[in-house]
Amino acid sequence: MFTTYIKLNRDVIINIENYAIDYSVLFKILRKIWIKQYRKQIDNLVNENHFDKMWYDFDSNDYHYAKVALEDLQYLSLKLNFNY
Repeated sequence: MFTTYIKLNRDVIINIENYAIDYSVLFKILRKIWIKQYRKQIDNLVNENHFDKMWYDFDSNDYHYAKVALEDLQYLSLKLNFNY
């Protein structure tokens, strides 16, 4: 793995290899964390928009925006689950 360290003792090379970062594993871990945080934000927005739909009159702009936002958030949630 570390051919540039040929002059080093084999034990030292093994130590370096043991502490080397596997970026594919790190990427998978960070991706899971990002998706979890993204889902949390989507859930918060869904809760806020459900409240707005209950609070505002049916003919108000705020009700309409909450309804459209819920549809968009549902789509994002489905895409996120599909790609995960």
